[in-house]
Parts: sequence; C-alpha cells; structure tokens
Amino acid sequence: MRNSKSYIIWMPQNGSGKTHQVIINPWYLIALAIALALCIVSMPFLEHRIFTLNKKIAFLEGSSTGMKTEIAELRYLKDNLKHIEKKDRQLSEYFGISTNLTDLEGLPGQGGVSDDSGYMALNSLLSLPYDNNLSSHLTNLDERFKKYSELINTREQILEVTPSILPVEKKGISVSSGFGWRENPFTKRKEFHAAIDISGDIGTKIYAPARGLVLKTGHDKRIGKFIVIRHTEKITTIYGHLDVVYAETGKEVKRGERIGLMGNSGLSTGSHLHYMVIKEGRAVNPLEYILDMGDGL
Repeated sequence: MRNSKSYIIWMPQNGSGKTHQVIINPWYLIALAIALALCIVSMPFLEHRIFTLNKKIAFLEGSSTGMKTEIAELRYLKDNLKHIEKKDRQLSEYFGISTNLTDLEGLPGQGGVSDDSGYMALNSLLSLPYDNNLSSHLTNLDERFKKYSELINTREQILEVTPSILPVEKKGISVSSGFGWRENPFTKRKEFHAAIDISGDIGTKIYAPARGLVLKTGHDKRIGKFIVIRHTEKITTIYGHLDVVYAETGKEVKRGERIGLMGNSGLSTGSHLHYMVIKEGRAVNPLEYILDMGDGL
C-alpha cells in the first residue's frame, strides 16, 4: 500500500530565513475536520441543553426559597399556637363557655335589646373538633374568635341599654333616703320607699343612665314633674320631683344625655331626685344599677 503523505510548508512572511516543512498523515486531517464539524453541528444542542439546565436550577432555587419561607411560617405558627390557645381558654372562661359555641340565641334585632338575652347566648357553645393538622387547627381557632367577637358585640349592646351610671351631676349631692322601709316624712307612718332620693341644689343636671326610649313625661301630684324611660323590655327608670324636663316623649336618649334638672315639684321636703328602677314590673334597688357611685355619697 502506498504511503500517502501530506506536506505543510511554512515560510517566513518577510521572505527571509529558513523554510519549514511538516509531514502529516492525511487521516489526521480528516479526523480533525470531522471533529470540528461535529462540534459545529452539536453547538446549538449544547446551548439549548445549558439553557434548559439553567432554567431548572433557577426553578429549584426558587422552590427552595419558597419552601424555606413556608417552613419558617409554620415554625412561627407552631411556636405561637400555645399562646393562641391560651387566649382561647381565657375567652372561654370569660364568657363562661367551654370549647363549644353553637349559633347565638337571643341576639337583639333592630326592634330593641332584651337585657338578658345576650347572657343566655353565652351559655350556648360552638363545637369545633381539633385534629393534628396545623392549618385546620388554626382555621378552627379563627372561627371561634369570630364567635367571641359576636358575643362581645352582644354584651356591648346589653351594657349600652343597662342603667349603670349615677343619673345626676356629681356636685354637692348625697343620698338622703335609701331603698326600703322608712318613715314617711309627711304621714310619719312606716312605708316602703321603692326608690332612692338624691339631694342636691335646684337646677342640678339629671342624666339618662343608659340608652332608652322616653315613654312618658308629665306632672304627678306626688312625684311632681317626671320622666319615664324604657331601656329594655324588662327595665324602666323613673325620675321625679324635677324642676325642668328636657326629654321628649317618643324620643330616644343616650347614656349621659341631659334629660332634666333637679327640683322639688310635687310632695317634697326639699330639692332632690326621686330615682326608681323597675325590672319586670317590680321596683329594685337603684344602687345595684349605679357603678360610679363613689365613696362620698
């Protein structure tokens, strides 16, 4: 077989110096050409492969960051779950309930508020089963807190219409006659006094102790100028011996709103307010409905 040879002759550019001759086997040249062709042909494939791998790397890095964030959030929730459950127990104890709350009963409508309807609702419970799933557990707690919010709103409505403040201006006043048996200052006979008398100067301001509807105003032979306010279906208050009446029949009044001025109209031995609280048709001690009485009265 003939030994084929390929010659590569290299000459200096300036035309001087020695001439170099390199003998290369032609198969080497063919192999080199094939290798270069393969590199050129495979270049787009390699670039696409690199692009795909970079996208996968970016996706995995993003997923890893998201998972780390979720894990951190779950750890935070887990760490705070005991605190949340503690608050849940405190609210349960405050409302006198256990781990249940059913649909609220006796919630007030637009027509008015029943004074103890909300308290009846506090005895009903919401049953929300616990499980080992953290997300489900937190959802259950969220539902419970919504029910607590409803109960709080109910209590606020009840308190708004429940007499709870001294109905007179706190200036130079005193309780001159309490609730119960006493000697009538006119007949000198022992009789039951179904109110309290709060003495003060003529013109002392009289306030509504809670929100309510003015049922009646007028003049009576015994208690003089008076006001009757209905606060709930079961609680009504009466104010007697007034000098001036500001409240108007059929109008609603708010807690702390001025409704009249103290006087000595009717059968009276001096300027004072005759204050009565009627619950379910019976007179009760008004002092039980005065939370800001103070020690000086």
